[in-house]
Amino acid sequence: MSEYERLLEEVKAKVDFYRRKTAREYVPSMFRALLEENPNLTPEGARARLEKDCRYWQKRTILEFLPDEAKDAKRQESGRLGQKKRGFAADTAAKHKEKEAIMIDTKGRPVENPGYNVLPRSDKSK
Repeated sequence: MSEYERLLEEVKAKVDFYRRKTAREYVPSMFRALLEENPNLTPEGARARLEKDCRYWQKRTILEFLPDEAKDAKRQESGRLGQKKRGFAADTAAKHKEKEAIMIDTKGRPVENPGYNVLPRSDKSK
């Protein structure tokens, strides 16, 4: 039994309880073991083998704990730029449009120039 297969059996026994913890602990070791055991294997090939053999982890989890050599630098940069363009979710959620206050007369028609400043109303009921 090779070192990789031994590690694979060990991780299968632990993964039910500690998915992220085991990924953090085993993915880098398993990746290095694959590359050492098969010098013809590319980092992309080792990553694909890990993703195939370790389906109990999500691909995103495996990618998170792989060494940088196994990650596509162009895709990482592209993802960062795309996120910057879209804006972060918290920034987008925090932005809200201020409601404009409209004065109406007793018949419900808008008053164009009431002659005094109107403060915008705040909707605290929502």
